[in-house]
Amino acid sequence: MTCSFSNQSLRFLDAYQRGLSRKQAAWANRKYQGHQTLPDSILKELDDKQIA
Repeated sequence: MTCSFSNQSLRFLDAYQRGLSRKQAAWANRKYQGHQTLPDSILKELDDKQIA
């Protein structure tokens, strides 16, 4: 359980450092559950899906 919490925290930190909003960060966090950081293409993906 600790590992999944730390991965989730790392994804949120990564999202906020990239300038994502809270809603965008939550969406990205759900989509990339198995990853520690978000991919570089996340901003384009958010634009394509029109998640504000």
